[in-house]
Amino acid sequence: DPLPAGTADDGSVSTVDIRQDNLVIVGQVGSGKSTMLNGLIAGLVQRDDVYVCVSDTSGEGRLLRYWTRAWAEGRASRPAIDWPATTIEDTELMLLSLIQIMEGRPADYARLMMDQNSDKILPTPDLPQIVLVLDETNALPDRIIDLIIDLTNRGRGPAIRVVFCALEATSAGVPRELLKQSRERIGLRFSDEAEIQYLFDATWSSGRFDMSTMKH
Repeated sequence: DPLPAGTADDGSVSTVDIRQDNLVIVGQVGSGKSTMLNGLIAGLVQRDDVYVCVSDTSGEGRLLRYWTRAWAEGRASRPAIDWPATTIEDTELMLLSLIQIMEGRPADYARLMMDQNSDKILPTPDLPQIVLVLDETNALPDRIIDLIIDLTNRGRGPAIRVVFCALEATSAGVPRELLKQSRERIGLRFSDEAEIQYLFDATWSSGRFDMSTMKH
């Protein structure tokens, strides 16, 4: 099911669908990215058909600490998230593993997909959706970014989706190749209107994107 991500002007809940689509979140320091990521992770870990991987290479573990602390202190038998990565090396290993899963799943579960009358894996508790949440992506080297782009390009059928969080909506912060495969996009705070143009609609100046809808 879609995850709650905020409220609209009329008080209704705004949601994001990362069952089918990748999600990009962009915002300056202090704009609320970590709070939003924690809210999305909270929604994911309550589902019994999702396997959650999180990368936070900030060195402070701000995002991971809430989801691993009870386990680290011996108050839980396992962390709330399934794979926490805290370094570049951990993140690269996690991505390489996910790519192997992505390439193996369609063949391994071909019979199941045929029985389900689907050309894509339908998540269940025994065969969960995999969601990769990436924070502090500005610190990731190009080789890691290339692996992430590969997952966003080919992961939909094998039920692997990506949540990518960046500080700025530019080609340096969010590569164009990744943005093309991320139909779910959230902008929290920008330094200039060019970032809004880049994130949401490259032709907004010609009328497709209405700036008056950006009230906050």
